[in-house]
Amino acid sequence: LADAGSHHPGIVCRIDMNCVPMTGIFGGTFDPVHFGHLRAASEVRERLELSELRLMPAGNPPHRSVTHASAQHRLAMLKLALEGHPDLLVDDREVRRDGYSYMVDTLEEIRREEGSRALLLIIGQDAANVLDTWHDWQQLFRLTHIVIMRRPDSRDVYSGQLLREIQPRLVHEARY
Repeated sequence: LADAGSHHPGIVCRIDMNCVPMTGIFGGTFDPVHFGHLRAASEVRERLELSELRLMPAGNPPHRSVTHASAQHRLAMLKLALEGHPDLLVDDREVRRDGYSYMVDTLEEIRREEGSRALLLIIGQDAANVLDTWHDWQQLFRLTHIVIMRRPDSRDVYSGQLLREIQPRLVHEARY
């Protein structure tokens, strides 16, 4: 993808001038949701000029044996937290789904709904470091662009197949 020369907030234009909206997907347990989640989401939405940013609580996260709050309570807390943030949306599909909340299944569903819309999966560096433990993780690259948020003290620690998949795709800083 490249900048086509004209500026359209929330839209990415390919070189052939075929412009499509961009949707960010920020998943997590949000157990509990906190200011750091909201600030990161708002900054990513603004910096990448996304058409929309959906925060998506995991209903039954496969990498956590237990959560402090139930999926319904975490969803309710997230909805309350976003009341003052009209630029952020809640997507409850993983809470409604039975079984584990696999991001690859969620992205397949969103891809079927949204067609050619550009999807950006927003994850933290800690999640990126263990991306190869996610269910069908290699399919994520077919479904979405992956945006990795880093705290000042975080480090990327990729190895093996994950390193081989991520290395050629890395862009070190978002440019706009």
